[in-house]
Amino acid sequence: MNMSILNKFWYLVIVILFMSSCSDDNQSTSNSPLVVEAYLHINRPFKVTVSNLTAVTATDVDNLTVTVSNGEETIFLNSIGDGLYRSNDNILVKEEGGDYVLNFMDNNKQVTALTVVPSRPENFQLSEYEIEIEPIDFGNGFPPRGGISNERIELTWENQKKGYYFTYFENLEDEPERINNIQNMTGGAAPTRFFRSEPTQESSTEIRYNQFEYYGKYNVILFHVNADYAGLYKEQENSSSLNLTSPFTNVVNGLGIFTAIHSDTVVLNVKKP
Repeated sequence: MNMSILNKFWYLVIVILFMSSCSDDNQSTSNSPLVVEAYLHINRPFKVTVSNLTAVTATDVDNLTVTVSNGEETIFLNSIGDGLYRSNDNILVKEEGGDYVLNFMDNNKQVTALTVVPSRPENFQLSEYEIEIEPIDFGNGFPPRGGISNERIELTWENQKKGYYFTYFENLEDEPERINNIQNMTGGAAPTRFFRSEPTQESSTEIRYNQFEYYGKYNVILFHVNADYAGLYKEQENSSSLNLTSPFTNVVNGLGIFTAIHSDTVVLNVKKP
């Protein structure tokens, strides 16, 4: 699953740095802060992406000594190219809780970030685990046969401490059948096989049937995330090129995000009537 929400973040940072360099002819873009993107996930491989932003391009950095420490041991990450670093053993975090510190040197400055692994979601349930959606057929022109259902699925979980959660739907089929055939008629790009909700501090959310693009089985993943991830998500949703403020970051002497997540997964089947 692609957890990145930094594409718009990178764009804003590039514009900000470009404006700064235009206002100061002596400023070197080579001294621009590095951008970090890293997510700790229990019992999952861990990797860190580091990029060097300039006024017009993003250049990956492969010569850093990147470490992650939990206070008891320090793990050195291997550079595998394209600005990507990962640990020797695939699993870094094996239990929730505890502080983790990411660290490396850049231009004689120590770049650091701190995160805590959140707890596993509890009592994650769907109101339905199998739903039926009528196909939308434009084969005979407008109006289409079938229709868009207003029905919804309710997702619930425990959240007494008002943590941040979001849901992620991922189609598992190798060649899933589309619910809406208009893409076949227009030749447009196929819709993505996944979608997500925005982070919330509630203990439930609803997903509309018309958010599904394909039939088949879906992994429905509930992620418990830290407030910094929710903050970055909210900022990117509200930002625009006309509102250039300092971008959200929890990285000292750098930009970007180092955070931790925990998840639970159930399976949903979307089929024809």
